[in-house]
Parts: sequence; structure tokens; C-alpha cells
Amino acid sequence: MSATDQYTVKELTESLGISRQAYYKWLNRQPTERDLFITELSDEVVRMAKKHNHTLGTRGMARHINKESNLSKAVGRKLITRVMNAMNVRITVRAKKHN
Repeated sequence: MSATDQYTVKELTESLGISRQAYYKWLNRQPTERDLFITELSDEVVRMAKKHNHTLGTRGMARHINKESNLSKAVGRKLITRVMNAMNVRITVRAKKHN
């Protein structure tokens, strides 16, 4: 049972402080071109992290994605950072070897 089954839309929107019009606009919105690109990039980041055993940082990830993937645009390090944080992709830091 969802929250909309227990409360009316009017009660929900009033408690959140938004208009009913804004709620319905959000509910029926279509994903933008950028939303679709970010989704595609997220899949590519996860795939690339698994391929390289989570050893790629943001710079290496951006380099490999720009070179190997078929994305419609080149991506920068900052966008890769945001996507990695959103997808909770972490790198494994290797210990330094001392002679």
C-alpha cells in the first residue's frame, strides 16, 4: 500500500508545500536528453569499474570511457566524479611497494 492510497493528493501536496499542478507536472514528465545520457553513462561507469577491478580513479575512468565507449559525447572528470558518487562506485587503493 503506497502513501497515495492513505492520503489524498491535496493533503500530500499541502504537507510538502507544493502545488498540485507541480506534482502532476513532475509525475507525468518525460526524461530529458541529459537524463538519458546520464543513465547511459552510469551503466558505462559501472561496467568499466568491474572490468578494471575498481582500480580506475576519475581521471583513468574518463580516459577509458572517452576512448572505448560509444557515448554520444565526451565526458569530463567532474561528471565522472558525480556519477561515481551517485552510483556508489569506489576504487581500491593499492598499497605502495617499498624496496
